[in-house]
Amino acid sequence: MNKDDIYLTSTLKPVGFKSKFNNVFLKPFLIIVLIVGLLGALVYFVLVPVYLKYFFRNPERVFSDVFDSLESDVIDFLIDNNKGYYSYDIDLDIDSNLDILIPFNDKKYSFKFSSDTKEGNLLLLSDNNGVSFRKRNNGSYLGIIGDEEKLYTYDEHNALEDVYDFFDLDIAKFVGDIFDNLRSLNTKDRLSYTDEVIVINGEELKAVRNSLKLNKDDVNKVFNLNLDEDIEVVINAYTTGITFRGLDIEINGFRRFYYYESDTKEEIYFNIESNGKSNIVKLLGVKKDDIVECVVNYNNSEIGTLNISKGDNKSINIDFNLYILTIDFVGNISYESVNNKETLIVDAKVKDKYLKIKVNTDLKYDGFDINSIDSDKVLKYDKDSYMKDINGILEKENLLDVYNKLFNNKVEETEDSN
Repeated sequence: MNKDDIYLTSTLKPVGFKSKFNNVFLKPFLIIVLIVGLLGALVYFVLVPVYLKYFFRNPERVFSDVFDSLESDVIDFLIDNNKGYYSYDIDLDIDSNLDILIPFNDKKYSFKFSSDTKEGNLLLLSDNNGVSFRKRNNGSYLGIIGDEEKLYTYDEHNALEDVYDFFDLDIAKFVGDIFDNLRSLNTKDRLSYTDEVIVINGEELKAVRNSLKLNKDDVNKVFNLNLDEDIEVVINAYTTGITFRGLDIEINGFRRFYYYESDTKEEIYFNIESNGKSNIVKLLGVKKDDIVECVVNYNNSEIGTLNISKGDNKSINIDFNLYILTIDFVGNISYESVNNKETLIVDAKVKDKYLKIKVNTDLKYDGFDINSIDSDKVLKYDKDSYMKDINGILEKENLLDVYNKLFNNKVEETEDSN
């Protein structure tokens, strides 16, 4: 083999290797890069805008989720009396050195509401004495429980009837109807969205504001009202990505309420108008573990603090220290609900006065008794006779003076003022 053969052979080898490299590695690599580029372009120019439109910036979807969540929370918190026959019992204990409450100390008061299609009953009890209101399809009755029970026919409206009607309300249906009405108005012609920066206790947070605008007819439909004057209500829900960040409500262009939260802070705002004047309350909160430490502002003046500990919608604990009209209010409010039983405790101190109220409730769906009405023993209602029986119970419970201070004096003051 001569030198030319060696030269040609050595120069041909690299050429063969490069061709082999191109076939085995380069072309597939370029194809992969091309595919990745096309997929990237598809994601960036097609999928991302679609995702932003239908998930990040989709007011209809946002409000649908908000309404579902709020409805569930409200019904879970309130009494669910949509299960047929039930009995709702409330026991009240009071301990206080306030003059008007001292007569209630060392006594246990209870309120009972029983629902039955045949013998519905409402009882207000004080030890073994009390007053009852019973409603039947064929009329209403007022009852007195003392040494012996007396029952009167009663055709006029009575304050106890309002209490009865409230507890007889199908709360699940009432709340459900409101949210169903809101869902029916969750339509594109009422919806919009904009990018927004919300300030949460000094912290700025970029978010999407999803807005639902309601006119007078819409408001009338939602709450079954009959408003004549024009009104515009705007509900704004704020989101970052798929995370809910808050809600505010505008009425005729003015914010009346908002709740905003970030990962570390919360802020709640109420604007209550009274006698043409706005009264603004703000809670400025900082999240620390399971506690939210809040500063309370009233009309831009700091009036105290709240420490709120929330387990879930079934329990809450609030320590408060408020300074109102040169008076310190210090205490605690706690609430817990377990297996249809609830406990609410309010413990407050003002100077040398104290108040402790404990309320226990129990919702049962069986095992309760409802007294029947013996029509032969029903008395014809007579106001003087009835009030004499009421006064007898109040006097026995040492509550007659309290009753006169709360009601009779108020009537006399009203008459004098006229």
